[in-house]
Amino acid sequence: MNIFILKVNGIEFESSRAYLTGRGLLKLASLEPPKDYELLKKVNEKGFEPIQLEEEVDLREPGIEGFTAKPYKKLVITIDEAPFEVEECFISPKEL
Repeated sequence: MNIFILKVNGIEFESSRAYLTGRGLLKLASLEPPKDYELLKKVNEKGFEPIQLEEEVDLREPGIEGFTAKPYKKLVITIDEAPFEVEECFISPKEL
């Protein structure tokens, strides 16, 4: 069985399936509900291509460098009972 390594927002994930939909990629990265996120495939150093929720992506395709997911609206997180708006899906404690 093949394992496919992919990155979403710089974080590595593994899939046993060569084909995943945009929805499947977002769920794999625990970004739910998927309809709240824009998913982009990095095609080269200068460009990204949008991926629709039901669009299939072949993880074996040469040149796939990774994916970027951004919320359509700002996320609200709570720290010590205080709400903060953030624009990134994955944030380290240092960045907070």
